[in-house]
Amino acid sequence: MVRAFHDEIADLSDAGCTYLQLDEISFAFLCDAGIRDRIRADGLDPVQLTRDYARVVNDIAAGAPNR
Repeated sequence: MVRAFHDEIADLSDAGCTYLQLDEISFAFLCDAGIRDRIRADGLDPVQLTRDYARVVNDIAAGAPNR
């Protein structure tokens, strides 16, 4: 998935895009106690899931061209 984002960001940059906002709504969902409870019920750790999402978003951002 990260590679797909990097490819898309590169294509947008090549097309002249100088500003791109990525809205990652998963973080907002993870603030909801009910959703966190459902995540736990599925056997997952919402704290670790938050860290995993942050790592992926950081990996995506790391591929942005410096212009």
